[in-house]
Amino acid sequence: IKSIFILLLLSWTTSHLNAEIFTYPIEEVEVLEIVGGIELYLLCGTDASLRVTAHAEDNFTFSQIDKTLKIASRQEGFWGLFSSGLETISVEMNAIRPPETITVSAGSEIGVSNCYSEDEANLDLVVKAGSLFTIEGNAGSIDQLDINLSSGSQIEIADTFHINHLNLEASSGADLEASKSVLINTAYVSISSGASAELCGALAISGKASSGGEVDVSETTKLTDIRTNSGGSIEPNC
Repeated sequence: IKSIFILLLLSWTTSHLNAEIFTYPIEEVEVLEIVGGIELYLLCGTDASLRVTAHAEDNFTFSQIDKTLKIASRQEGFWGLFSSGLETISVEMNAIRPPETITVSAGSEIGVSNCYSEDEANLDLVVKAGSLFTIEGNAGSIDQLDINLSSGSQIEIADTFHINHLNLEASSGADLEASKSVLINTAYVSISSGASAELCGALAISGKASSGGEVDVSETTKLTDIRTNSGGSIEPNC
């Protein structure tokens, strides 16, 4: 997990030779939507701004209506992550407080560091269509984390982190990896269609797994109301 996060950070901080940097002020963001092969690194601090690295300002769009911020690539064929002919657009986003809802799609990548530090923080997270979302915890904390993960996408939660309650729905080959130092008080999972989740730090878990879906927990995890069928499994394999 750590090595992948470092590679993402290097990608976000290294621009192409002829790229330009465009800077914009932003207001408070409660809803963040990223689409089209965008690579975004989210930092939390005392100011709010976007720093976009791209060859031209016409290659991307961003808009903020009320507290919803959308950033997208304008390039033809947004599956540009798999085509060397298309440009990677990198964004560094600074926020005073983290968004409460984040949607990542179409091969985009988001990394978040040091943003979730209060027990009352909540996050509704949708990651789909071959995208990647990484949380670097550093003793962070989320009260309620709702995740919808699909279509070969991946979520990684690294370092020390505390989640009071996790509600996870994963399908279509998607994968969630939480390091052993990620403490989860309670988790409800719905895993299907070859999706997988590694929740070694979960204290208690309930839910269902079907159609080849797999959930790995520790031997000390309390299993309650577990339902499996069609090759699904929720087992102590950590």
